[in-house]
Amino acid sequence: MFFRLIKLLTFSCLALTLNLSVNAEEKKDSPKKQVIIGFKKKTDQQEIKALEEKFNLKAVKRFKRISAACYEVADVSDLKTFIKKVQEEDIVRYAERNGKISNKKKS
Repeated sequence: MFFRLIKLLTFSCLALTLNLSVNAEEKKDSPKKQVIIGFKKKTDQQEIKALEEKFNLKAVKRFKRISAACYEVADVSDLKTFIKKVQEEDIVRYAERNGKISNKKKS
């Protein structure tokens, strides 16, 4: 009886994980695109605000300890090109897409 319960719980967890994974795949093409931008240490808030206005960024979450923020980007068709443009700014230490990283190779 005990082993049947463990098998049932294991199966339920696997089914739930699979369901969540499928839902995550469906949301991959969501219109809400997010980037994480890290700023150089001596960047002040006025410079950050200017960057936000220049690229039409909406802050989702700020990480003060590491001097970074997660932004929602609305008006961008090519996120890779957008990130390259942001990385060229003097106050930006790094910029990257916010999302799940996969080890799967695309064919």
